[in-house]
Amino acid sequence: MINTSNLCTFEGRVAKDPQFSQINGQNGPIDKVVFDIAVDRGMSSAQKQQAQNNNQQTADFIHCSMIGNQVNAFRQYCPKGKAVKVVAHYTQYQYTDKQTGQTQYGHQFDVDNFGFTTQDAKNMANTGGNFQQQPQQNNFQPQQNNGFMNAPQPQQQSNFNMFSNNPASPF
Repeated sequence: MINTSNLCTFEGRVAKDPQFSQINGQNGPIDKVVFDIAVDRGMSSAQKQQAQNNNQQTADFIHCSMIGNQVNAFRQYCPKGKAVKVVAHYTQYQYTDKQTGQTQYGHQFDVDNFGFTTQDAKNMANTGGNFQQQPQQNNFQPQQNNGFMNAPQPQQQSNFNMFSNNPASPF
């Protein structure tokens, strides 16, 4: 059962190469991945430019961990730079530093589920996507039937390819 009091949703890009490993489970090894997501802060263009000029962050980096069957899909479809959405819960942990013997504390978001997001036009150009914006055209052609004009019918034309032609993409 998911504790809805501790439910977090983040949408961003995989910030660096995910780190894959295996842990020992009761029934054998379990796949694990640790990754960070860069989540843009809600800023206007002017605020973002000012922050960049002052060497301030414009994104937050969310440290995530995921175990189980979803790891293989993440490995296959989510390299560095991929736009993803995760549903997770916050977890604190502690460990003893082997060099100093001191107790260290940390936190992460344990991912319960993840999915893909569509990318905006600016980011599609940066990631090799195939988004091409074309000027709007009036595609209505009047039809004539025995001297009477029928209502114009739109001609179907797609100016937007939502997903890339990458063969590794699940879409």
